[in-house]
Amino acid sequence: MSTTSTSSSLSKDPLIRFGPILAAVNHSSLIALAQRIRQQLEKGRMSSIDRTNHKGNRTNVLHYNCTILSSPIYGSYNVLQIIEFSDGLRWIIRIPSTGLKGQYTIESSASLQSDALTMRFIKANTTMPIPEVYDFSATTENDIGAPYILMSFLEGFPVYKIWFDESGEVPKQIRRERILDTIAEAMSQLKKFHFDQIGSLQFDKSLDPASIGKCNLVDEYNDLGNLDNKIDEGPKFIQIGPFSSSYNYFCALLGTQRLPKDSFSIGIHKLLQMMIQCIPPSVSSKESVEAYPLLEKFVLAHPDAGSQNFLVSKDGVLTGIIDWDGVHTVPHCVGYQKYPSWITRDWDPAMYGYFRLGCQAEDSPEALEDYRQRYSKTMQLFVPEYINYTSKSHIFEALQIASSSPICMDGIIEKFFHQLFPKEDQEEAEYPMYLYEIAIGLAEDQLDESVKTRITDAIMNFLKL
Repeated sequence: MSTTSTSSSLSKDPLIRFGPILAAVNHSSLIALAQRIRQQLEKGRMSSIDRTNHKGNRTNVLHYNCTILSSPIYGSYNVLQIIEFSDGLRWIIRIPSTGLKGQYTIESSASLQSDALTMRFIKANTTMPIPEVYDFSATTENDIGAPYILMSFLEGFPVYKIWFDESGEVPKQIRRERILDTIAEAMSQLKKFHFDQIGSLQFDKSLDPASIGKCNLVDEYNDLGNLDNKIDEGPKFIQIGPFSSSYNYFCALLGTQRLPKDSFSIGIHKLLQMMIQCIPPSVSSKESVEAYPLLEKFVLAHPDAGSQNFLVSKDGVLTGIIDWDGVHTVPHCVGYQKYPSWITRDWDPAMYGYFRLGCQAEDSPEALEDYRQRYSKTMQLFVPEYINYTSKSHIFEALQIASSSPICMDGIIEKFFHQLFPKEDQEEAEYPMYLYEIAIGLAEDQLDESVKTRITDAIMNFLKL
């Protein structure tokens, strides 16, 4: 879910994390698996052709050799290998770093199965350019001795390699607009799916969603501990849910964080709790809000809408949406219609480097706001009934990140607070609002009720859809 995981800052040597799983899975077993699945698919295709043509004789099934291309590709939590067949077709296999016999957990197994089947469900019911899942195994008891998802290889460049590129026949600005427009059009196709709970999708044999399971989340504190101790013991996961309300979901995210000890951080934590209480319910209309009892509806979203997970052509047309690890249903406010994360970076100050010397390339806050307006207008063409969710999704996404990431909480809450009560207005204000004083007052339970009411009213007005 989070686009700000600490994992990217772990050891620069990927073999520390992925060496054990790479040693456990040899290339010959991967090749044998790919050839077997390809043969099965070809047999099924040929049988279908024979039935269509009413042939009595079976069409011969071709045999394809394959090889493993180049070096492994390392993600945060998975290693990927590209497989190329003798006819030029490419597949890719994803293997979790934690997928060793005796170490792979029941919870991670359930999550991988939900990920794979959710991808199949989306692929079967939309034209979104996501990988086709040919085969998967959620256990270590299989041909390669590790859990895996075997899927189609998608061509294209990650957006982060194209976004700041000044070269090419298509001007950068036009390319950027095309990237955003084609992503909005693709993501809008998820509007057809609504669910009664927040969590991972569980499917029946017909690939119909049958129930909702737990959300599988990365334990951010484990990654922080690895950073502090300069080690990499690999990721750990925690499970929450399922939930029937947006409020309970956000509270559970916040509940994964440890309670701070210093007064200012305690106050920031309580301020975030006040913000969570003001998040509107996940409904589609005013009539739904006024209904009693209030029954929220939830939607799908990409779990990490970062620039590394959207593939595009050189001229900016979307060619693929990858890395659906941990996909689960979510409230509308952080659902499929939300902004891509690279145009909301100014709302996560701990990760935003525009004002820092020597940081990676960044867009200005003004440019990001312009891109958000364009994306919102494009999404409105496809999902007009939910446009308010899009236009404020960067704010709700920031609260989602703050609730789940200890590194990012303080910066996000400070930015949010100063949107409500701008610094430059406080010196001349009759009743000035300063973040430090408010946080300390909340921490020590000494904040006047009238001030709490004023803050709550400001938050509700700011988050109003």
